[in-house]
Amino acid sequence: MTLTNLNTFIDLFCGIGGFRLALEAKGLNCVFSSEIDPKTQDAYEANFGERPQGDIRKIDAKDIPAHDVLCGGFPCQSFSVAGKREGLTSENGQLFYEIVRIAKHHQPKVMILENVRGIVSLNEGRAIEELEHQLHKIGYKVFRHILNASYYGIPQARVRVYLVAVRKDLPIISLMPIPTEEDIVLADVLEDEGNIPEWVYLNRDDLVFDRRDAVKGRVLQPVRVGYFGKVDANGKAHQHAKIYSPTGHACTVTADRRGGPAYEIQGRVRTLSITETKRVMGFRDDHVVAPLRTAAYQMLGNAVIPKMVGLVWEGIKRL
Repeated sequence: MTLTNLNTFIDLFCGIGGFRLALEAKGLNCVFSSEIDPKTQDAYEANFGERPQGDIRKIDAKDIPAHDVLCGGFPCQSFSVAGKREGLTSENGQLFYEIVRIAKHHQPKVMILENVRGIVSLNEGRAIEELEHQLHKIGYKVFRHILNASYYGIPQARVRVYLVAVRKDLPIISLMPIPTEEDIVLADVLEDEGNIPEWVYLNRDDLVFDRRDAVKGRVLQPVRVGYFGKVDANGKAHQHAKIYSPTGHACTVTADRRGGPAYEIQGRVRTLSITETKRVMGFRDDHVVAPLRTAAYQMLGNAVIPKMVGLVWEGIKRL
């Protein structure tokens, strides 16, 4: 069997289509998509010309077309360090078992799943062990890759876990992509200041720049230069009260209505615009998101980076 036999895929928890962009660029054909949020369905339809079906829990596996590859960036709120970390016991956490249900019925050749790094340490590692056990139980060998987008040509410190599950009867393995460490930083993807809306700027009188000496040229990681607002008892600022330099990388984009942490850019402090957020997520400027900025930032923060999925795909090899 060669990878040319992998021709079709389904896009579960599809969001704004990061998986689809990646795999269609590799020549695969999407035969089914599912997304529960109507606004995100609108965006996906605007980008790909078809509306995803809704709540995956209400869709019978037999009504999903046969496919070679199953993709799923299943909801991460239950596993993220920014959330309650309720894991697989929460309503969102239970959605993983919908992937198992569908894969058990269709037996796709390969699955590519993405989630936050926190899933690995949750419950002292028991959550990720349970996920992998469930996949083993229905006939898959599982390869786990923990990848930071910063080392693969994306100017954002975004660490994600990619699980590649391969049907046990197939002579296929998944190799970790080799870091490219491309020389790209946040400053390289910023919009012209004349295009930046005024609402991204922080006009405050409590901006403190205590680490400007930390800037040592272009680096592939975020570089904090200051903060604003109150600090905790240890003198540390909350993540969203930190200020960073554009000579490093953006911090992890989250599903935050404010656009995340702030950056000192051309003498002013601001968050990233929606277009800039698309760029640090690896989407084109014309990729459609919600028209309202709150929902747009949420969609981008929940998205999977297309380039990273493409690199994971390239690491799937025949023995």
